[in-house]
Amino acid sequence: MKSKISTLITTIVIVFSSYSQSDNAIHFQSKSLIVQENIDAFSWDSFPENAKYQAGFFGYIQFNETPSQEIQEDFKNSNLLLLEYIPNKTY
Repeated sequence: MKSKISTLITTIVIVFSSYSQSDNAIHFQSKSLIVQENIDAFSWDSFPENAKYQAGFFGYIQFNETPSQEIQEDFKNSNLLLLEYIPNKTY
């Protein structure tokens, strides 16, 4: 009986953890990209060579919540352009 309960609990934990991991998924037409929170380790020097665009970089940024107009203005004032919204709080 304890073995069955343990197995059930393990299964529930795995299912819930897989759902929580998909909360950060960026969905495209043909695939989904799961990203890990990395703001604490962020460095402009870590951008790959193919992310360079003109005098800057091109990449994705994902927020925990949709950024307010004030936050979007802060980005603009910092010369960071949020080009287009992609579902799941990503630009």
